[in-house]
Amino acid sequence: MKKKSSILILFMIIVAVLELCVFNYDALRSCTNKEYSPAYVVGAGLTQQEDGRYLVTGSGEANLQILDIHDKLDYIRLGIVFYDASGNIQPTDMKLYLADEGHYNYYYQGDITSYGDIEALQYHRLHPYGEVEKLCVNFNVSDGCYVEIGEVELEARVPFQVKPLRVMILLLVAGFIYLFLPGSEVYEQVPDCKNKKQLGVVLGILAVNITLILVLVKVNPAFSGDLRWDHHYQYHRLAESILQGHVWLDYEDAGALETLENPYDFDLRRDTGVSEHWDTAYYEGKYYVYFGIVPVLLFYLPYHMLTGLAFPTWAGVFLSMTGVVTGAFYLVYQLLKRWFSDTSFGHYLLFALTLANGTGAITLSLRPDFYTLPIVLALAFSLWGLGFWLKASLIWEKKKVWGYLLIGSLCMALTAGCRPQFLMGSFLIFPVLGAELLRKWGKEGWKKAAAVAVPYVVVAAGLMVYNYVRFDSPFDFGANYNLTTNDMTRRGFYLGQIGEGIFQYLFQLPLITTSFPFVRETTMSSDYLGQTIRESFFGGILISHFILCANFCYGGVRKRMKAVETKAFWGTCTLSALVILVADTAMSGIIVRYMTDFSWLLFLGAIMILLQLLSEKEKQKKITVFLIVAFIFMTAFDLFTGVQLTELSVYDAAKYYEIRYFFM
Repeated sequence: MKKKSSILILFMIIVAVLELCVFNYDALRSCTNKEYSPAYVVGAGLTQQEDGRYLVTGSGEANLQILDIHDKLDYIRLGIVFYDASGNIQPTDMKLYLADEGHYNYYYQGDITSYGDIEALQYHRLHPYGEVEKLCVNFNVSDGCYVEIGEVELEARVPFQVKPLRVMILLLVAGFIYLFLPGSEVYEQVPDCKNKKQLGVVLGILAVNITLILVLVKVNPAFSGDLRWDHHYQYHRLAESILQGHVWLDYEDAGALETLENPYDFDLRRDTGVSEHWDTAYYEGKYYVYFGIVPVLLFYLPYHMLTGLAFPTWAGVFLSMTGVVTGAFYLVYQLLKRWFSDTSFGHYLLFALTLANGTGAITLSLRPDFYTLPIVLALAFSLWGLGFWLKASLIWEKKKVWGYLLIGSLCMALTAGCRPQFLMGSFLIFPVLGAELLRKWGKEGWKKAAAVAVPYVVVAAGLMVYNYVRFDSPFDFGANYNLTTNDMTRRGFYLGQIGEGIFQYLFQLPLITTSFPFVRETTMSSDYLGQTIRESFFGGILISHFILCANFCYGGVRKRMKAVETKAFWGTCTLSALVILVADTAMSGIIVRYMTDFSWLLFLGAIMILLQLLSEKEKQKKITVFLIVAFIFMTAFDLFTGVQLTELSVYDAAKYYEIRYFFM
């Protein structure tokens, strides 16, 4: 107990030092400065107005200069606010130049950013060569904008601030590390859902995790408010159409594209100016939704019938993400009970948290849009469905196995109506239930096999009818008729794309920097002579989520895996993930959100390898430390990636800079 108290006190001291000394380093370092307001001159490109602001009349000469300084400067304050022509505050980059003892003329120092009255963005630390002679700030603004110059100070004193939210987050991180340190009591018991203390810990962690998801979902008003993109209302329009007795979307200009020789040619549509509805499926003069219909039936249609309003997509993403998080905890629990029952409660929590948050929950929660919903809903169904199958394998001879088989198969089958790629997860039925289903082909065996098959048959029949009504084929989901940047009807399948996809999705090194948001978009050069659809990418998942590299250890642990099913489970996960990756690359492109299609399978494979290593007692401490570090890095990486993926700096600059201020 004394040792635990000492560790806890040490963690509290570390948090206090981080908040008081590290995050407030500039305040401590500048506390003895004797700040003063110097005289400054503005460039010829700025014309002062009656209200004191400056109108930008010549952007090339819009600057501020402080001359005859002759002082060793460390901190300056630039209280400068920029407005567009309509009077709205805008974030603006400025270029800072100095002349000092080492440079008789101005030389470039770097870019600094201003946004409104966010105080932390006004203070800047300089690193001159001796005394500063003069200083110049060039404004990156356009003619017609306005500049308001407020406090300008040299030898500035940075304010000392303790931020309660930052302290709370630091305490949460410290508490996480403290809870899972090797030797913690959470490793002294095996998971037991009947243990009230364990149940309380699980519920507490779930509450924190789900609250985090809710906060992330609501961060960006571009997605959590009224959507500004017409094509993001497709699901609502489909719900309206279903109530009217058809499945095409009611657009008055639906026949406009019939005048084009090839309506799927992006440039032709743009050059002719013919009206179109972006990212919908256009087939024989009508528009359809090619995204899976299950979210409509589950969320949009009931909500519209009850309220007459459009169901908020962000709410569907949040509910689906809640299903992902809880499903991950349920699945890992059943996985341990099936093959690794001696695993500790602490390791159960670590694996469940990793699976819950590593497959896209954090990044995609920051962009809760129409594209995210079918993916995360399919993921939730997959995790719960596989969990129910594992539970069924544990109670095979009991009567209640029927319910688990039925609902498990229903969940797995419904993925076809969300995101068909997730159907690959259904092959996991062979390592999970294959032995049980093949053991006895008597009356009971046939009934159980039917319980597995019937949900697939029902869902497949419904989707086939739906497809036939839309596209005259039961097997055509309509993705090839998508009105997007390229003609999907002629896209074809080219092996040359696959290597690039594998590299980008799995092995591309992230570009990590020291400035917020710390992760930058990667660049990709290729010798492939053809069109590959690609969006902003931030690194391969095997690098950013390096826990997945455990999959490469399979060859070393394969012979030590006692159960044939565990080997088959790993092989099925890995092979299915690769098939999905290749299919996504060939059919759609290299898109960040598509990593969720296959990453959950890679996580399950890695978990199987790490569980095997944990069962070998001498490796437990190293594996535990690896899991803690991997989880923290993965979570931070996904958060910073999500901030950029959601384009928060564009849609809500104030909030973006508030978050940036949080790390200053």
